[in-house]
Amino acid sequence: MLSRTAFVILSCDAYSELWETHFRCLDEHWPDCPFPKYILTNHKNSNRPDITAIKVGDDHTWSANLKKALESLRQQYDYVLVTFDDLFLVETVHNRLLESVLESFKQSGGQFLQLIKWHNKPKRMNQYLGLIEPGSLYRPNCVYAIWDIEVLDSLLVPEETAWEFERKGAARSDRYDRFFAVLSSVFEYRNSVIRGKVVRKDARQFNLGNTGKLKMMSVWETLQFRIRYWGFRIFLFLVPRKQQAKVAKMKSRFSGKKA
Repeated sequence: MLSRTAFVILSCDAYSELWETHFRCLDEHWPDCPFPKYILTNHKNSNRPDITAIKVGDDHTWSANLKKALESLRQQYDYVLVTFDDLFLVETVHNRLLESVLESFKQSGGQFLQLIKWHNKPKRMNQYLGLIEPGSLYRPNCVYAIWDIEVLDSLLVPEETAWEFERKGAARSDRYDRFFAVLSSVFEYRNSVIRGKVVRKDARQFNLGNTGKLKMMSVWETLQFRIRYWGFRIFLFLVPRKQQAKVAKMKSRFSGKKA
């Protein structure tokens, strides 16, 4: 399986100022990455001989760009390990653990595998994997996740943003029954950009504050984010898993947002 998997950093030229930091964290915490490495761009090169730019042309939507990238990758690969440009590794990735997890995933006929702990507790399958059951909230995503290329492509709607893919793609993913999540995270990372703003702590740690197009979150924006985050955690704790998607959809209707 390792030989048929590509590691892809999902990005675009507008966020190229994150690349150097992402690459530096990759070099430090995963220098022995066993996969060919790619980055999704519009027109720019990665300026790294070991990271190939997949140039998809002018920016349209997140999903449309990713579908173009998958079209070129499927000629060589069956799977993609995807992550975002603003998710910086902060701890060593252990390839022996990763290989054991992927072998279990392959033997289970997996279609999707979340390589970090899932926000809900999955149904335990073995010592490595848990099943993300159909009907689960935010079932598909691209945060350090392995995808069967054909499955990922089938769930992408060209008009959708990454956020819409996570929300609306969950219902579309219900036709697939082998979506898994690890019981113990393989990757540890910092999500350093929230809604186009750099997290204040990470701006200092990664030297990203108020340079280029990206600006640092204000104290008020930081507080709002923390309130939303803990509100979501409380929601997951109080609402039974099988009812979460239904309740979230009702909440979106009452708030005037599209589900």
